[in-house]
Amino acid sequence: MLGISAGLEQKTVWDFQKPTDYISYLFTGIRGWICRGQINPEYRQTMLRFNGLMERSFTGLNNVYISMNTFCINERTSDRLKRLNTLYVDIDCYKLGLDKAIVLEALREDYFESAIPCPTFVIDSGRGLYLIWKLRNEDRNALPRWTRVQEYLIQTLKEFGADPACKDCTRILRVPFTRNTKSGTDVEILEFNDLTYTISEIQKEYDIVGSYRKHADNKKSHPYNTATEPMRHYAADLALKLGVELPDLEDFSATQAWIAKMRLKVPRRTHREENALHFDPKENTKMCCILQGYCTDMETLFSMRQGADCKREIALFLYRLFCYDMTGDKDLALEKTLAFNASLSCPFPESYVKRATMSAERKIDKGDTYHYKRETIISILEITGEEMKSLTYLVGEVRRRERKQENNRKAYLERLAAVGKETKAAEKEKRRAAILAMQKEGMGAPEIIAALAISKATYYRETAAIAARNGLEAARNVVETAVEKVAETAKKALEAVLETVEQAASTEEEEKCPSEIEEDAEPMEESALNGEVSKNQPYYCKSTAEQCRTVMVVSTGVDGHAFGVSSSGSGCGVRPHGSRSMGSGSLWESSG
Repeated sequence: MLGISAGLEQKTVWDFQKPTDYISYLFTGIRGWICRGQINPEYRQTMLRFNGLMERSFTGLNNVYISMNTFCINERTSDRLKRLNTLYVDIDCYKLGLDKAIVLEALREDYFESAIPCPTFVIDSGRGLYLIWKLRNEDRNALPRWTRVQEYLIQTLKEFGADPACKDCTRILRVPFTRNTKSGTDVEILEFNDLTYTISEIQKEYDIVGSYRKHADNKKSHPYNTATEPMRHYAADLALKLGVELPDLEDFSATQAWIAKMRLKVPRRTHREENALHFDPKENTKMCCILQGYCTDMETLFSMRQGADCKREIALFLYRLFCYDMTGDKDLALEKTLAFNASLSCPFPESYVKRATMSAERKIDKGDTYHYKRETIISILEITGEEMKSLTYLVGEVRRRERKQENNRKAYLERLAAVGKETKAAEKEKRRAAILAMQKEGMGAPEIIAALAISKATYYRETAAIAARNGLEAARNVVETAVEKVAETAKKALEAVLETVEQAASTEEEEKCPSEIEEDAEPMEESALNGEVSKNQPYYCKSTAEQCRTVMVVSTGVDGHAFGVSSSGSGCGVRPHGSRSMGSGSLWESSG
């Protein structure tokens, strides 16, 4: 079993009676700033040290969150990360209609300690579950390996509704013993295991091997605190456009400051102050067209979605990022983002949108030119196949192929219409209709062939196709009629059997009912001559004669005749008038 104890005073789930017990277990001995956020009603966050966080109140408050990792300065961004403290998965099982208890039981049976490590915490977040694995104080340099493990955990639990967007190191999660106003319930610790892990042991146990991206110059990475490969490429482009010298690429901060300064000197693409973004066709680039398409598709997508749980926050971030990347105008990008937010069915407050999407500007300003893949955006926004039918750019490979086939078909029909032609299928139908019409007029094969200017082979092929189609239609009609008759016959037979059973049951009750026996019935008289039973003997009296037992089942045949089977004990049979006896078990047929 992986993991070792944290060596703290909390050993069982009962040792967590208040929020500070949970915070103490997560952050004792961990350096850095921790983010505390709350929505009340707008989102506000504060960066605190461990002691300051422990002094804050949590119990009973609404919508309180804390960051799972720590930061080196008073800012919650990935480039300010200090220590990696946890791995986590947010399971939104309610989106798939799955019950939390059933999901947790399935995880215990088939996943914990087999497909994934046993989590340190299992938390009921209100409508879903949090799985949290405490790490043994990993350094920020382990972020690439941390990301690969995080992606493995999310992908493994995808069938339970694991949120694909919950894989960033700056994530904040709800605090136990606080209240989730969306579900109206308290956040609760369901399960606790005193286990801590290292990233390397999880990678080794589950064979999580990272895939490093190869750049054009085959350089994969650079030493810590030096310019990254995207920054180097972007700085080279800026230096070429502006005719200036490159900065010191061995200094990360210096390169970042140089890029932020130089990119402001690059001539911007023109735009107009209108509701929709506009680009000069002469200066438009392929990437601008793609980003514009992404923004338009997001507007269409969220015009179809309703409610608060529709990935609106990440969509606003992407929208502002794409707008700023296209125009280079911060004010215009913010204005368009606020207008997009106002169009949502459940918009955020404007002040929250400004703060929550501010990192989009910083991402561009620091020279991060990475563009999200289409598949990544589709996965993060959870775009369905039905929604893709209304989109242009944010569509999967299957939908792209379908749309290509539709466009090819449409172009083909347009080309035929332009030259006054029809499709081959339409031509065949017209030819077959003409052959049928001529045959009804009494025309023979040679006349039809000459009139339509077709070959003998074509005529006989079309004639065979017409006959086959007519035969198929006739067979279908026969089958439908037979099915109706069989259903009606079965219904009548069932009614007859039920009626016979009811009659037999009522007769048996009459035979067994003692109230109908006459108490003054005369006693049995025996003949002095031969000892035969008197003919005046009641039917219920004991007799040396063997009683006749008969069971008769009546059924109705397909042609309306009545059929039945009579079975008699001691050779005594009962059958209707006019029937032929066929022995102990006889089949009779009524002519009526």
